[in-house]
Amino acid sequence: MLTHHPYKESDVKLNDEDSKIFKCCRGNAPDDPKCTDCCYDEWQDKLKDVTKDYNREEEKALQAKKRYEFASEKSQRYRTWLDELDKAEELARQICHQLRKMPLKYSFV
Repeated sequence: MLTHHPYKESDVKLNDEDSKIFKCCRGNAPDDPKCTDCCYDEWQDKLKDVTKDYNREEEKALQAKKRYEFASEKSQRYRTWLDELDKAEELARQICHQLRKMPLKYSFV
């Protein structure tokens, strides 16, 4: 098959320790076999760093959300208690007014 751009073998030796590409590659990673694509290697390293940062920030956000939900729930409980105390106070006040209007013969005091 004829093409306009014939294939030429690259003059870059990836296994040559003196080559420019070999120097930009990272060293051997114990958990990752040696890859011949330096850009991919570098990207993998950056991805690991970014993933760690993301997970750390996500955990902080989750903890902040839990603290907010707890404080919000606590505030709601206090509001409910205050409303119940206000209703109890109003009922007690109404009872006192009714007792005051009673004739003395029915007084419990």
